[in-house]
Amino acid sequence: MGTANQAISLRPSLLTPTKAKTPFSTILLWVGLFSVSWDRFAGISVGTFNLKLPIVAFALAFALTLVDRVALRRPPMGAHPAIGLALAVIIAYFVGALFALDTQLAVIQFGTVVLGAFLPFLAVFTNLRTFGGLDSALTAFIRGGILASVFGLYQLTAFYAGLPQLIQYEATGGGLGRISSFSYEAAYFAYFLILVIAAVFARAHITKASINIWLVGFLLIVLILANSRATVFTLPLLLVLAFFRRPDKSLTKKLTPLFLITIWVLVFMWLALPDIYETFFERAATIFDPTEQSSNAPRLDTYDAAWVIAQQDLLTGIGGGNFRDALAAMTGVHVPGISANELIANNVWLQALLDGGVILLAAEAILVIVAARTLYRRAIPGARLLMAGWLSALLVSSMVTSYFFDVKIWVVLALALAVAKDQIGSAPEFIGVHSGRTRQPSSLSSGT
Repeated sequence: MGTANQAISLRPSLLTPTKAKTPFSTILLWVGLFSVSWDRFAGISVGTFNLKLPIVAFALAFALTLVDRVALRRPPMGAHPAIGLALAVIIAYFVGALFALDTQLAVIQFGTVVLGAFLPFLAVFTNLRTFGGLDSALTAFIRGGILASVFGLYQLTAFYAGLPQLIQYEATGGGLGRISSFSYEAAYFAYFLILVIAAVFARAHITKASINIWLVGFLLIVLILANSRATVFTLPLLLVLAFFRRPDKSLTKKLTPLFLITIWVLVFMWLALPDIYETFFERAATIFDPTEQSSNAPRLDTYDAAWVIAQQDLLTGIGGGNFRDALAAMTGVHVPGISANELIANNVWLQALLDGGVILLAAEAILVIVAARTLYRRAIPGARLLMAGWLSALLVSSMVTSYFFDVKIWVVLALALAVAKDQIGSAPEFIGVHSGRTRQPSSLSSGT
């Protein structure tokens, strides 16, 4: 066996875990990925904050993974621009906190960003690069999406039947019930399902398995029944990004079922509920109506106020968690019962200007651009599929929610990064063109 092949065999596989006993840090990682959508379930209230199970699991997984790396004497992991830029975003947020109107509020909000976004990102990437197990990680994430979908169907059925919903959600759209499942709102649940669907196709391609068309069809049906206007944009964008620039033939074979199943589900839903699309598209059309009172008009008013407040200090912003008090100071109206961390701009880019000024806005925008440029590539189809979901959810949500630091966005970015870092970093050993060795198929081995 040649030297290159020997080197490959000595490294743990990123696709499957090492044969040794599964470390507890990896089990905690699976718990975090499985429960990542549990915003309103199994959490603990700490003041005005919600300490969620997945956040605790990811934090413990990261700490134990670092201990494991020291005990196993693992060498330092290779760098990637996205890791440095993610850290730059966190630093920019902290700078905004130092110059905040109320530093204490901003520092507390900074802590929630680190705990709820950055540490989960590091936990996923570090654990996968240390122990492998990408297949198991994606499986945990997908199964969490299945459970959330099943519960969401019950929640919707209970809404119509008058049964206990267990997690109460009474919002309607166009007179129809909606699904939030374990998430705060139907839109957040819809973004999550887009990420899960992308993960299903990424896992199938990485493991060279066939697509479970029944699973994809089920997820698409639940996505439509969630009754979120965001689906009108996220689902087509996912399809476009998945097929953009004609990926290689093997990936096209994996993607074709996504297009066909989507068409089949749309037709099935029309036959089962003839009025659903008329109602759905009537609601979707209201997105462009600035006078729509349930959502658009209040959101536009918030945008105007956020922009005026952001101009107080465009360089460093007013600090995270300070929007409520700044708005009250500007308008003279204090809304009772709303905590400092609850009032948001409902726009990622305006929120960045508020929290950290143009410094944070630039850091976030550069992270998105570099992540898309380096991870959404035909050369790394597994990461490309994950990034198709990531970009679809983030770009659409960025215009109507402050979704940038949502834990799901950051863990999917880490999953894509782990795949891409392995494949790109290992390429010279597999190709060996100049050494005269025979080309070897990639085994998705980790670079640790």
